[in-house]
Amino acid sequence: MLPSLKSYIRTHALFRPGDRVGVAVSGGADSVALLRGLLELRSELGIALSVVHLHHGIRGAEADADEQFVADLAGQFDLSLHLERVDVPSHSSQEKLSLETAARDLRYAFFRRLLESSACDKVATAHTLDDQAETVLLRILRGTGTRGLAAIPPFRDASPELAACIVRPLLGTERTEVETYLKSLNQPWREDSTNTDPKHLRNRIRHELLPMLEAEYNPALRQSLANLAEIARAEEEYWGPIVERHFDQIVTMTNFGAVLDRSRLSELPQAFRRRVLLALHDRLDMPVSFDGVDFELDFIEGNQKGHITHAQASIQVTSDQVSFFLRDLTKDGPAAPVLFDQPLSIPTTLTLPTSTTLRTTFIPASNAPRYNPHNLLAHDRLQLPLRVRNWQPGDRYWPAGSKQPEKLKRLFAEHHISADARLTWPVVLSGETIVWVKDFPVAQGFQAEQQDAVLIEAVETRQV
Repeated sequence: MLPSLKSYIRTHALFRPGDRVGVAVSGGADSVALLRGLLELRSELGIALSVVHLHHGIRGAEADADEQFVADLAGQFDLSLHLERVDVPSHSSQEKLSLETAARDLRYAFFRRLLESSACDKVATAHTLDDQAETVLLRILRGTGTRGLAAIPPFRDASPELAACIVRPLLGTERTEVETYLKSLNQPWREDSTNTDPKHLRNRIRHELLPMLEAEYNPALRQSLANLAEIARAEEEYWGPIVERHFDQIVTMTNFGAVLDRSRLSELPQAFRRRVLLALHDRLDMPVSFDGVDFELDFIEGNQKGHITHAQASIQVTSDQVSFFLRDLTKDGPAAPVLFDQPLSIPTTLTLPTSTTLRTTFIPASNAPRYNPHNLLAHDRLQLPLRVRNWQPGDRYWPAGSKQPEKLKRLFAEHHISADARLTWPVVLSGETIVWVKDFPVAQGFQAEQQDAVLIEAVETRQV
């Protein structure tokens, strides 16, 4: 076992000399083997060890005996012991989680507290190659993509500030190696009775499905599944930074959810589009299924418009088919903004579905000198009727008096207009050209000089 353990640690650079490593020990074979293996390697690796144990409050006297076993093991090797007790059933009931999920949440919260308190620099858990294979097979059975196939990574963040602080040194080691190693040391371990309970799907995969597949189809299946996880993880590491670089060019995050530049998204390959939507759901903390992503993509690519709702999101799309609006309906928050796109006559007073009313006025050439020319549009240069709609990602505008066109998003930022306010910020178009934006000069090339003109004014409607 030691060669595979040392090789995996070196390959993935899990430790640095001087690291204080808390080894998560449940008392089971895997965690006991990890502790014994790191004890043998600690001088070579230059690390200091302690023992970490969480009593989950589930298995009564059996869990108490596990706790005592781990405490005795820590004492045998003169190691510090970080011990905590939690009530998993209570947490499961309060948060409406499965016992397995509740236990995992509390376990990693315990690890995070240890790391935040500087009791440890790293926490090492005892996931093995067998755990990796079982996880990949479990996710295939339930349905997954490449991100799910990546399964258990060599390390994970404990929090945004504690990156790669939870490590899995045994992921390259099979369980048979673990037990052989412990037997060679005459080292006992504890057995968790729940690990053989067939009501748990993972246990049926471990004790029934995997052995059957190995016996009848592929004797090296565990290694093959672990290799698949490694390939998928490398794919995810490659794609992650690429999607991140493009994300802000396509997506505008708001308190209401997000707005996507529909045209730019549609230009991307299918795989890229899927990943942008997955990244968006991650940002919004909204889990999404394959069907959910496909539903959203169909709506974008089908040139549809209007408002629809599906199980995981509310989507609004404006009539010129550029913006894609997504909001989590299960969470409290501001109501979704009302998107609009409608004709704008001259003269008229038009109340938008927001707090803004637009008033358009025809100004004869004889009266034009009374006005600031940067507020007047030349009537004979306009393609009528005008249209008014909300701002959309990708919009560009050239205000009179400025040097060049700019993205409206940048102009909004310079004028300290919030992301939420932008969603319903009115812009007026002549044909496909934006000629007026609220609180900005009229468009360059459309200013009135000595001819008939149009004045557009925005008035905020007082909320009652």
